[in-house]
Amino acid sequence: MGKIARVILDSPLPSLDKVFDYAISDELQQALVPGVRVRVPFGRSKQKVDGYVVEIADSSDFVGKLAQLSEMVSPLPILPSNLYRLLRALADRQASTLGDLLSTAVAQRFVRVEKAALSATAQVANSPAQAKLEAMLANPTLVDSYFVANKLPQWVEALLGAAMKTLEAGFSAIVLVPDYRDQDRVKEAILGSAMAESLVDFSSEQTGSARYAAYLKCLTKGAHLVVGSRSAAYAPLQNLGLIAMFDDGDRNFQDQQSPYLHTRDTALVRQSVDNCSMLFVSHARSTEVQRLVDLGFLQEIDSEFTPPKVAFDETTARVSTLAWQAIREGLETGVVLVQVSSRGVARTAYCEGCSTRALCNRCHGPIWIDAKSMPRCRWCNAQNLAFSCPDCKSSKLKQGYGGATRTAAEFGTSFAGVQIIESSGDHNVLEVSGKNKIVIATPGAEPKVAEGYSRVIIIDAKHALNRDSLRASEDAVREWSNAIAK
Repeated sequence: MGKIARVILDSPLPSLDKVFDYAISDELQQALVPGVRVRVPFGRSKQKVDGYVVEIADSSDFVGKLAQLSEMVSPLPILPSNLYRLLRALADRQASTLGDLLSTAVAQRFVRVEKAALSATAQVANSPAQAKLEAMLANPTLVDSYFVANKLPQWVEALLGAAMKTLEAGFSAIVLVPDYRDQDRVKEAILGSAMAESLVDFSSEQTGSARYAAYLKCLTKGAHLVVGSRSAAYAPLQNLGLIAMFDDGDRNFQDQQSPYLHTRDTALVRQSVDNCSMLFVSHARSTEVQRLVDLGFLQEIDSEFTPPKVAFDETTARVSTLAWQAIREGLETGVVLVQVSSRGVARTAYCEGCSTRALCNRCHGPIWIDAKSMPRCRWCNAQNLAFSCPDCKSSKLKQGYGGATRTAAEFGTSFAGVQIIESSGDHNVLEVSGKNKIVIATPGAEPKVAEGYSRVIIIDAKHALNRDSLRASEDAVREWSNAIAK
């Protein structure tokens, strides 16, 4: 009897989330290896379905005649054993199926790209002798860089420093950052350093063929430096020495599709699979990472720095006298950042008498004021002209604090001759230079300023703390810390 191929099917159906045994045809006895993509007959119709070989065995426990595997899609082992173990562990952890993760972890196939990679030398699997598990709070300023001539944010310097040590030891590294702004900053610094040849761009903004080329490059011999967001945690590296993650509390790391994995959890599971080092860097620590520090699982790296100068007041004005003064002073030397908590013109309406949130008379959804000054429900879009507050019986409404668009319009009338720049999820601005400019930005959408902002003004702070979320305080502190660091 010949060899037996153990195959997993590329299907999200729970009933197919198991390993199936197939007899290997004579022509594939020598060519078939674990990790290759195959097509196998399945079911009574013997219709061909996609799958991956995860093991070559000498015998099978199946009683009966095995179906024969006779079609190998590609000779490249694109699902290495360490990646298969990672996906299996994650699927079990999330009470999900392996098929839910395969489409996320394994890049879409492009034959042209694959042909160019067939001649490359495959990486031999190995792991570092000792793993370091660490967490670090970064200095919220620009610092002199060891890698490039200009200054870099200290979090970038910390990630690249750990990555360089890993590459010099002959191992690969994964750098996880939350969005394309941060990825561009990291990649720009890498391309200006001696690590440029090791860079593997794993960003989701690339074309499908470019992503598949990056995926296949991770399987080749050498020490690679992978940079990306969620999908980069699945890079099929065989000699992984480090996973470094910046700002793990960012919502971009949370997958919105089944099995709803957070990249931080994926990275921690992969650390146990590959026995690699782990480094968390942030300006404000997440609850999960702080718990791992308290438990002793992560070692805290001492990072002493001078705290930034922060002033605050508790006046009822949205933009206080202290804020106006800080903006005026900052405009003389550079660009001023004003962080607002939401985008758009206005948010939820409130009762003018008692400041209770106004709710729809029909479905009890939140009421907002549209561009025509009409009170409408956000849920059912019903007009609420006959609004009456259930608490104080007042029929008058007032708008909540404005978003980025409304704030930019208000600042335009207050600062004559000053350029007002709005940056949000709907209107992205990547970089700003010069001085005598005010940037109105939502959290995470702040443009890059080469020398840093001269002043950072955070308004609507109380609203950020009162969001309808159990993580309101944690998210607010993280967003403020990231803004101050700019």
